[in-house]
Amino acid sequence: MQIDFYAVGMGALGSFLQEIAYWYDLKEHLAENKYRQMYRSTMYWAVLLAMVAGAGFGTWAWFEPQVQTGRTYVLCGAAFPLLLKKFVSAFVGSQTTLGVQEQTKPSALVSLRTYITGR
Repeated sequence: MQIDFYAVGMGALGSFLQEIAYWYDLKEHLAENKYRQMYRSTMYWAVLLAMVAGAGFGTWAWFEPQVQTGRTYVLCGAAFPLLLKKFVSAFVGSQTTLGVQEQTKPSALVSLRTYITGR
């Protein structure tokens, strides 16, 4: 089995475009200091890059060996992080409150849970 880098790249592009839309939405729903904290977190960006790469390779694995159009790869790549976030939020959804400030000291490390739930 040979990796189709076109499928991987288009899937990753779809995931990246979805993340841009996600960040735009977060900007409207989070307090400014929480948004800045997430934006500056190295761990958050590492998770984001892993998600984009994982969506690209997941897209390729999903359609292998059938070749699809670029549009199909992009849409599937965008769906991977959305499905993961929705799946996880089904288990922690009652705990998610966007924009509410906690009284605890902010952590220097943004977790995978922050990436998924947006809080």
